[in-house]
Amino acid sequence: MVTDVLTRFVDGCLAEELDDRIAREVFTSLPANPSREAWERAKVQLQDLYHTYRRRNPCQASAFAALHRCIYQVYCEAYDRLDAMPVKPTQKRQRKQIAPPPAAPVTHQQVLTQLQSLITGSPIGRVVDDEPFE
Repeated sequence: MVTDVLTRFVDGCLAEELDDRIAREVFTSLPANPSREAWERAKVQLQDLYHTYRRRNPCQASAFAALHRCIYQVYCEAYDRLDAMPVKPTQKRQRKQIAPPPAAPVTHQQVLTQLQSLITGSPIGRVVDDEPFE
């Protein structure tokens, strides 16, 4: 009785087809020690395949994981397999060293202005009180 009901629920399940397609399209093109970019592309491809099959899977037994291996279990197994793969560390790109711009030529007037400003606290041209406490 239970098997008859389960058989009706799993009729047309696409789990095996998804499993074959993941093996063919995701894992065969991936080297044993992939680069970070190739590994990330494989994860995106796996998720694309899962969601494509999830939309069109007629199976109604996905809630019975103990009795039936459905597309979600196939997806989780493949995801765990990808997650366990050793991934080559990404190479840090060398930043291009930019030389600082050349210093602008300093005029005699600029030097005097800076000195007076440092000494008196007032720029050139401003009248400085000789007796600041009046």
